[in-house]
Amino acid sequence: MKHEKSRHEEIHLGTHGEDYGSWMSNPVFYMIGGLLALSVVLAVLSFTVFRLPWLGAVFSVAAAAFLALLCWCGWIRKQYAFGGGGMMERTHQCLLAHLGFDGKGTLLDVGCGSGALSIRAALTWPEAQVTGIDYWGVAYGYGQPMCEKNAASEGVATRCRFQHGDAHQLDFPDDTFDAVVSNYVYHNITGADKQALLRETLRVLKPGGVFALNDDMKPRMYGDMEAFAQDLREAGFQEVRLVDTATEVDDGTFGVKVTVEPLDVFDRVAEALWGDTPDARAEALYSQDVDSMTDEEYAAYDAEWCRLVIDLTLEKLPEAEYLEAQSKVVQITLGDDNYWSLDEQDFSDLDWLILDYNF
Repeated sequence: MKHEKSRHEEIHLGTHGEDYGSWMSNPVFYMIGGLLALSVVLAVLSFTVFRLPWLGAVFSVAAAAFLALLCWCGWIRKQYAFGGGGMMERTHQCLLAHLGFDGKGTLLDVGCGSGALSIRAALTWPEAQVTGIDYWGVAYGYGQPMCEKNAASEGVATRCRFQHGDAHQLDFPDDTFDAVVSNYVYHNITGADKQALLRETLRVLKPGGVFALNDDMKPRMYGDMEAFAQDLREAGFQEVRLVDTATEVDDGTFGVKVTVEPLDVFDRVAEALWGDTPDARAEALYSQDVDSMTDEEYAAYDAEWCRLVIDLTLEKLPEAEYLEAQSKVVQITLGDDNYWSLDEQDFSDLDWLILDYNF
């Protein structure tokens, strides 16, 4: 089964000359480049002035190592650049795909950097109001003016606002936002209790809101996240999941949780047709002698049943109630034709889940 690719993948940032910077910051290149230049100078001096070939060889090896490192950093920078390898775009797509946001209300981006994720969220959900906060240190060269300029260029300036903020203590009241996101931020906050940061972030989330975080959750930084997730469940959070998104970003495969929340209208229609006190129209049809009907009469009789089922469904809809939801995680993969493919077995399982629920 094919599905047209979602709005997440149709959005490409940086196509109007916006500056989203790079995950590999300029100071890193300056430092490595400086060490490379110093190694070359010392290697030349060792060979020509100091007449110490062994020392020249050492500095030559160091220079080669710094050159290889500089080339690798340049390649990584290109892979993560918007308009380059697209790795950061795929990371943002993956994060928002896991959010489960309906696009209504307010969204907070903690650690917005150059505004890329905030702006993508605003483009993805045209009715959402997006707030991006960041401490904006000097390492990456990001800042509020850059974010606001990018938002204006992408056409979402009226729905995006950016402000200085500290993840340790968010400058918002409890229960402020309908959705909160953060991409690869908290591991950079040195010395902070990461679980305390998460609790502070969840503090500003409204009841019924959604939160998605992408980060390097090494146990030495985050502690026991399975236990933390269980603590959140016991505290009343309806659904807490830890997802390994590495393969999703690499191969374009997403695990999507499909929730079936059907109305009980089918049960009500079934009761009217086959229950202890069936509808009078159904009783009238039951009383007819099917065996004595001609083919034409039976076709008309069958059409009457179809019309009755439709009429009963429409009649029962206003009084219908929702059944308890059930969910199944299915895998969808972006193919070479830029269409999402749902695995046939997952589609079959999902189809039966719906049938089992309704009947």
